Parts: sequence; structure tokens; C-alpha cells
Amino acid sequence: MLPLRQAAFMVSCFILAAIPFFLLDRVHVPVLAAIELVAFPALLYLNRCYRAHLWIFFLSLPVFFIVGEVYFRVHYFGREGLSFARYRPAGYGHPWSTFEYDERTYTGLKPHTTPCFRGNNLTVNSAGFRGRDFTREKPADVYRIVLAGASATFGTGLADDDILTAILEKRLNAAGLPKRVEFVNLSAGGNRFGEMLDSIREVGVHCNPDLVMFLANETLIPLDDMIIAPRKVHKVDAPVLTLILNRRYDFFSNGLFFARLIEDFRAGHLGVAPDEEAGKAQKHEGNLRKRNLQRAIEELNEVRTKTGAAVAFYLIKPLDNLQDPADRIDYRTRLRRLSRENAFYCFDTYQADYSRYEPLDLLVYPGDKHPNETAHRIYAEAMYPELLAAIREQLTPARTG
Repeated sequence: MLPLRQAAFMVSCFILAAIPFFLLDRVHVPVLAAIELVAFPALLYLNRCYRAHLWIFFLSLPVFFIVGEVYFRVHYFGREGLSFARYRPAGYGHPWSTFEYDERTYTGLKPHTTPCFRGNNLTVNSAGFRGRDFTREKPADVYRIVLAGASATFGTGLADDDILTAILEKRLNAAGLPKRVEFVNLSAGGNRFGEMLDSIREVGVHCNPDLVMFLANETLIPLDDMIIAPRKVHKVDAPVLTLILNRRYDFFSNGLFFARLIEDFRAGHLGVAPDEEAGKAQKHEGNLRKRNLQRAIEELNEVRTKTGAAVAFYLIKPLDNLQDPADRIDYRTRLRRLSRENAFYCFDTYQADYSRYEPLDLLVYPGDKHPNETAHRIYAEAMYPELLAAIREQLTPARTG
């Protein structure tokens, strides 16, 4: 039987090895490393006679991490999840992602590349947006929809055929319309109202659109004076060690799946808790958010005047809460009223049936807040009837007399 002090030493080694994984969401990695560097020599000093058992600590640390990483990857993704290139939590434009960059494109993404983003490949076209190439001059037999959106409609973690625009395009082109429907997806991760308006102004209006769709979720309205500017991403030129030590680019929460799950789990959620900043925004909306929404309407009216295109607001239901809070209902009611007053369409996916699902059933993977292929299919089903009716209305010659 082990002496009490020896057993205590061995237990202390296990505890020291586990500390980083239980504090990742509360203490920055360099601080954790400092704690280990102080605690471990102190443990050795107080237990000199047990130095021969140091292997317990050194073995426990990597084994704890590797076993956890392998288990959760295989559990959620099967054997394919063991590919660290395919499954990493790093986001749009993040240095740990597989995106390549080119300053010449509007977004900053390198054209004609197929980076693997959160488990699936995506196609980057010549303009730096997601999807196939499109010509600025619209063919005569095409009804073109320019869609401005954020990471949800960019299709974070989804294959090209599983995103909202691809699903809608396929369904609409099977509906017997007199023209072929073509989507130009101007979505980018991190976009808010200002970035979406800029992409429409700088790219969308030159694509001869028949319909401009604008993602109008309340949480995307800036809380300060709205700046209309592009969401351009750049290659982060910094030494690897600097990136690892920089909290913004923390490798342990953005490069490794297990560490990210620990962060979210310890915080009391797995990527589905309501966004705190969004909550604050709704509490302190005031006149500024209303003013920014009104400015977006004015900008979109200018786009309509310039291009002759119809304009539509659309709403993507967030997955953090599948219920309908009163503040969201109030905003949606106001948005529909403003749409009527400005002769805009309004496509609202909040009205879809989510009763069969839990939030985690609709996410790309645990620890991520982006909608998966099931959610995109639900969005498309909710949006399709009204969008089809709007297109038919646009393509039907006005009766005279």
C-alpha cells in the first residue's frame, strides 16, 4: 500500500496536469503556464524523495489532452474528425483557419481556392465571395438575386450545396419560372449592417440585380454611428509564438476542438447561450439602432432607384433560443411595417416550425453558434413560398387598362 505522502504527491501530479483544462475559459494560457511553472517546482521541493515519480505528471498532461481531443472528435465526427485540418474551431479570416488571402479581391480572400472551413470545403470565386463565378453583365434569361448577409448565410461549416442560397436556387429553378434564378451571395463572416450595405453599394449594384436581399436581424444593427465599409480580411503576419500567446488568436480555444468544448462547457453552454452583447444591445437600443435601421432603408431605396431592382429584408432565426422573446417579436413587427411603408418584401424564417429540434440539433457542431445543413433547409423551406411569389410578381407584366 502506498504511503500517504506518496499517494498525495501522485494525486497532486494529476491535479496539476488537469488544471489547464478546467481553467481555460477563466484564465489566459500564459497565466496558466506561469501557475504550472511555479506550482511544479514547489511540489518537487516539498517532495524531493518522490522525484522518481515525475513521469506521472509529464505523462498525465499530454494523455489527458490527447485522449479528450480524440474522444470528442470521433464521438461527433467519426474517424474523419481526427483530421486537424478539417475540424478546427478557427473562424472566418482567423490565422488558424485554412483561408488564403489576396488583397486584390473585395473580401480579401484568395480567388479560386477551396479552403476547408470547420469540416467542409467551400468555393471562393474570383471576387473573393463564396460560390461560383458570376459575370457582372447579367444574361437575358437570368433573374438575379443579390443577397447580402453574414456568417450564417456565408455557410460556416457547410458544403457549397448545403447553404441557403444553393438550396433556394435549386428549388426556384425547379418551379417552372420563365427565367433561370441565380444567386450572387455577398455574405461574409462578421458582417453587420454597414459591411452589408457597402458590399451592395460596391459590388451588388454592378451585377444588374433583379432583387436585393438584405439580412436585417436586429443583432446586426451597429450600436454606434454606422460606418459603411467593407469586411475585408487579411493574412495575419506574426510569429507563431506571438499568435499562440495573443488572446485574440489563442490556439487552445481556436485551433483545437477539445479545448473549445471545455471553454464552452465550463461557461455553462455549448455555443447556444444567448449572446450577452446582443442582450445588452436590445436593452439599450434607444434611438441609435432605429436611426441605423432607417439609414439602411434609405441606402436600399437608393439602390432600388439606381438599379430598378426590388428590395427585400430577410430574417434568419438565431439558434440560441428557439422560443420567441417579446423583444424579437416587437422588432419583427416593426420591420414588417417599415417594409410595407417602403414597398420592400420581408421574408421571415422565425415563423418556421422548430418544434422537433433542440438548438444543438441545428448547429454545425457543439461549441459553434452557426446553423448546420438542417437549419439551412428549414430557413429555405420557410422563405421559399414568399420568395417564389415575389419573383413571379416581378416577372409578370403589369396589366394596363
